[in-house]
Amino acid sequence: MATDTEAPPILSILPTLDDGRTPVLVELGDDSSVAQRAIVAIASMDAVYQRAGKIVEPRNIPIPGGKRSRSSECWQISECRPSRIRALASESCFFQRLSKKGKRLDAAVPDWLAGLVLATPAWPFPSLAGIAEAPTMRPDGSIITERGYDAETGIYLAGDLQINIPENPTLGDAVAARNLLLDVICDFPFAGDPDDELENVEVGKSVWLSGLLSTAARPVINGPVPMHIIEASMRGSGKSKLVDAASIINTGRSASRMIYVDSNEEMDKRISSLALAGDSSVLIDNIVGEFGCPSLDAALTSTSYRGRMLGNLEMTPHMPMNIVWWGTGNGMTIGADLARRSLLARLEPTCEHPEEREGPRPGTAWRHPRLLSYVMENRAMLLGAALTLVRAYILAGSPKQLIKPMDFEEWSSTIRSAIVWVGLPDPGETVRDVRAADTRADAFSTFVERWPALENRPVTVRELLDFASEMAITPTLDMPLEKRKLWRDALLEWCPPNRSEGGDLPSARILGCALRKIKGAIVGDHKLEHGKKGEQGMPWTKIRVTSPFSARSLFDQLQ
Repeated sequence: MATDTEAPPILSILPTLDDGRTPVLVELGDDSSVAQRAIVAIASMDAVYQRAGKIVEPRNIPIPGGKRSRSSECWQISECRPSRIRALASESCFFQRLSKKGKRLDAAVPDWLAGLVLATPAWPFPSLAGIAEAPTMRPDGSIITERGYDAETGIYLAGDLQINIPENPTLGDAVAARNLLLDVICDFPFAGDPDDELENVEVGKSVWLSGLLSTAARPVINGPVPMHIIEASMRGSGKSKLVDAASIINTGRSASRMIYVDSNEEMDKRISSLALAGDSSVLIDNIVGEFGCPSLDAALTSTSYRGRMLGNLEMTPHMPMNIVWWGTGNGMTIGADLARRSLLARLEPTCEHPEEREGPRPGTAWRHPRLLSYVMENRAMLLGAALTLVRAYILAGSPKQLIKPMDFEEWSSTIRSAIVWVGLPDPGETVRDVRAADTRADAFSTFVERWPALENRPVTVRELLDFASEMAITPTLDMPLEKRKLWRDALLEWCPPNRSEGGDLPSARILGCALRKIKGAIVGDHKLEHGKKGEQGMPWTKIRVTSPFSARSLFDQLQ
């Protein structure tokens, strides 16, 4: 299998017929030469690329729906399987064979050719980083507007949308673009917006704008992008419509959706398929319960991904991971790892049935009663505004903003900083809101802070479990009953029991393993350490330390 590296010069430019095809003579024992000539001929078509060790091509997948569909195009990266390789060879080559008398006769594409092409160790096809379905931006702020392959970024532009962007946009142009984009979402009930006087009332809008800009200018960001989560206090608040509006601006159609499943193996296969297909953004819609898994964490923290495809047990080669991820849900619980990798926008309607509202607020009419139609009709103007905002920031020298450090450094130095530069709240600040919703992190903090040891006396796992039992009385670990119940609840939240083992508390084995994982963890001004193993097991104690770390930040590091 070939890799995404430049192939050595195989053959010089081959002669071609009037119809552009390359004559290829198929002779016995010359299979390798035939395959090499076919590869060069296919490469000359400028329509075939390589990605993750596979020969691929951009394909337009028709969307059912006719006139009702907002866009009839859906571009994705498609793997060229053997049947497609044979078709490409037929389109680019004119195969011949020699008769017994030495005369050249027309020949069909050899059956073995596709297998030999796919097994070639290096191909001359350009590497395909992804597909853009509308003009996008290079890292230097220049705009990709010409349809086809852009050699600088490896992006294939597959759309004909015409946009208008100032040659040298200023901060004033960027602010005007900001206002135009925020007008799209002015009817949505973002938390705290607009009647109260809370600080950063528009931070949810900054999160939405981050998702829009991150997709529109993805080649600018030389690194991963955080998850953008839209949650609401009740159904019918407009979460999915917010994401659809951003998606239509970037692709001309509603967001591609997937369902979250509580299986890391299944999520790995779905993410791998999406990575190979080159989706620019994906919405994990209507999330219920706890949200987060190792596969999704990996997809959010790297620009490449390895996994298993559906129906295949082998690991894939490294695939570019440029997806901008969205998530929506009501009352979801965000896992510890995902919590520090997510931005959060919250919608809070002021009525019981928000889907029945006749306006954004009582006595007011909708500014955009048919929002998605409005976005589609003005798509060129809105995408132009998005790229103008980012381009203006880059051409201004990417001025450094006063923002707190966080993961996703490249995203922070481009999209996040550009949003702050135009006077909006920092979307990165919402990471704290996501963490605040993490009940397991709170339980971990309570478990350590209310550690039931007097005068730093070490206690064993068995003593801790006795102390957590409402029926047991351990005089040496005395604590008021109310505080004991609070600590017990924290223990159960942080280290729940294995129901298959029975009992209301975790077993000594489970709790012991959990404690070993947090050995040395600094929580506030304490940490947990263990002493020498004795007859009663491993003793644990809480030791006071001086540390700038918080319980939650330490919990995030441990997970």
